[in-house]
Amino acid sequence: MPRLSVFMSSFDVFGLGLKPLVVAVSLFLAACASVPSQQESSLPVAQGSVVAAESAEAREDWQQAAAEWLALADVRTDAEAQHYRVRGLSALLNDEDVLRARVVFDSIDQTLLSPVDQERAAVLQADLLLQEGRPGEALVVLPLVLAADVDVDLRARFLAVRATAFAEQGALISAIEDFTARNRLLLGAESDQAWQLKLWPLLVGSDESLLREGLRRTSSQDVAGWLRLALVGQQEWLAPARFERSLDTWQAQNTLHAANALLLPALREAHALRQTYPDRIAVLLPLSGRYAAVGASVRDGLLAAWYAGGASEKGRFEFVDTEKTAPAEWLASQDELSGLAVIGPLRKEKIDELLVAELSPEMLWLPLNQVSTTDSDYQVQALALSPEQEAEIVAERMSREGHRRALVIAAQGDWGYRVVEAFKKRFVETGGKVVGVERYPTGQSDYGDTIQRALLLDQSERRHARMMRTLARNIEFEPRRRSDVDAVFAPGQPRALRALRPQLKFYRASGLPVYATSHVWAGKENPAADLDLNGVRFPSMPWSLQPLQRDQRLKGEILKAGGTAKRDRFYALGADALRVLPILADRQTGFPWVFPGGTGQLEAGDEGLIQRRLVWAYFRKGKPVLLPNIVKPGA
Repeated sequence: MPRLSVFMSSFDVFGLGLKPLVVAVSLFLAACASVPSQQESSLPVAQGSVVAAESAEAREDWQQAAAEWLALADVRTDAEAQHYRVRGLSALLNDEDVLRARVVFDSIDQTLLSPVDQERAAVLQADLLLQEGRPGEALVVLPLVLAADVDVDLRARFLAVRATAFAEQGALISAIEDFTARNRLLLGAESDQAWQLKLWPLLVGSDESLLREGLRRTSSQDVAGWLRLALVGQQEWLAPARFERSLDTWQAQNTLHAANALLLPALREAHALRQTYPDRIAVLLPLSGRYAAVGASVRDGLLAAWYAGGASEKGRFEFVDTEKTAPAEWLASQDELSGLAVIGPLRKEKIDELLVAELSPEMLWLPLNQVSTTDSDYQVQALALSPEQEAEIVAERMSREGHRRALVIAAQGDWGYRVVEAFKKRFVETGGKVVGVERYPTGQSDYGDTIQRALLLDQSERRHARMMRTLARNIEFEPRRRSDVDAVFAPGQPRALRALRPQLKFYRASGLPVYATSHVWAGKENPAADLDLNGVRFPSMPWSLQPLQRDQRLKGEILKAGGTAKRDRFYALGADALRVLPILADRQTGFPWVFPGGTGQLEAGDEGLIQRRLVWAYFRKGKPVLLPNIVKPGA
């Protein structure tokens, strides 16, 4: 990971508190080509003029604007340089270029900022923390109020950042109030619809208990209307037959509500389009060979969800065994692609085969694994049980719980490497630092050497030995573990973690919280075996730990038909792949969606991968116990 190492070198310079600001930003600009930003490239060539910077902002070319402002900062006096850095930081945040934004923010000398720029920098710092996945800290650094004479754009940004942070922290009443205030500030139908579309997924993605708590606490009819509408929205996919009637009832009771004019018509239009399955559904899975059992489980989950939805015919499905028929060859044999939806393949190699084929925009494609980077113009969203995605979710949770220095202990091999790299990247993006990575061979049960290296106990032992040699006498000694770590990330299987966790305690690391991926839990309670996992925190799909009634019934039907609990995750994947197909088939409305799936709460994601919000648990007395979804800093 050369890009990450170059970035961390420059990041550590700022972390030491060094103040040569012009040199620091010069280092940043020189290293930009190596920073792992969304663009994976350096900033554009800059003219270094205010006119060029403002022109780039006017056309919303944020990378160019950032380059111009930072080039200006590099050649100006200190006070002017700080102002230009603030402007560059704003442009980078508009482009969601979080890593570059963090480096620029850390290079700003706050003591040289004007009062106006101090307020602007505080709002931008909160925006940065929010984009890093740290909403609680964002609320802490935001000013309580802004000066009366600040410009409209800054005030609107302040309200948008605070509203989003409030929503992500479960303070829904405050979030709605801030979104409403922002809407009054930016008058106009376009602004009205934009903020409503921003607010909607935040509300329907909230826990039902938070919505109902908000209803008990609010005295505002407008806020109550939003909360009740969100409760209706949460039933869109769970009780679609009642959904339209519930919308009618809400509308009759809230005739003057702001959502009536813009959000409700768009919601109804999207809902109508998202109730119909494509005419033909091809399911590409490994149904023979090494992965046959996994492929069959995905198929069984899909068909179980199909019949549970009231369907009786199976004629629109075509199941293709990817171990016997190459996906690209199968696709080339299709005479008509209009009205065709393809679910799968499951294996990455088979997905890559399909990527090089002629993919028609008339065809809907839902891969069941992460899609490799491609130059293809075909826009795709994959649904995957991705361990890398889980590692990123763990990194975000650790950050939200206030951890900034993580130690990683993982198995050797490709799986461990991919998970660790995904964790490192996301944890750095949240403002954290990975202080060390140690790997152990798979299959071993004694992790003493690995843990001692990870905790630097071996160095402590060597120092003791040197002192005894130097002084030529015995010295009373107790090895001390490293103090620069506040949490451990240990992805792995139950067998490995059952041995690793107690050995961490033995080597004086009992106070360090340990986080794992969902693989730490075998899927069924086994207190006798899992007692050594007490305290370990991990994410899990709702299907396994907190299934909806719909999924609980489906699990029962699958088990009655001969299914097995150890394949639960693949049944859930098949069921969700089918259920989200009509949503993905809606290419007209662009209306935001949140789907309560068995594999997680699903939303459209970046980089071709559907986001999954998982439930969280920890082991207590050898059993998994659910944790709150909303995390307070330092919790």
